[in-house]
Amino acid sequence: MLQESISDSKLALAKNYPENLQYKVHQRLATCYSMLGEKKAAAEHFEKCCKLINEKLPKDKVESALSSATSDYTNGVKPKCKKIGMTYSKVPQISYGVHPDMPGVSTALKLKQCNKYGPHFVARKPIKTGKFAYGVFKIFLVN
Repeated sequence: MLQESISDSKLALAKNYPENLQYKVHQRLATCYSMLGEKKAAAEHFEKCCKLINEKLPKDKVESALSSATSDYTNGVKPKCKKIGMTYSKVPQISYGVHPDMPGVSTALKLKQCNKYGPHFVARKPIKTGKFAYGVFKIFLVN
């Protein structure tokens, strides 16, 4: 699960995740690498996280964000959700082809970014009922 989080985080940065929120991605990377015992990579991302917090956040939010990042980096994190299961007699196949940059996402979807909704998917074309536009491999229920 940590490796998947690292992959997703790197993809978010590569796809121009909003600059004012990138500290959260580096915080997640630092935490994951720290929990895996990869100290050098963890330290690099923790340093980037702290730098971005100091540069991008309003002054009244800096102390809290640094405290949270430091706690996650040094102590790791405990899951905040319970895993629930879903079973299929056959694993659903992604319809319309798999997007080359986003495994598990159909080419029928396009990633967009706006201030109102943040990063989100929109359909490039009509998606028929019963077709799968994205794959779900792990499902979690957040408490």
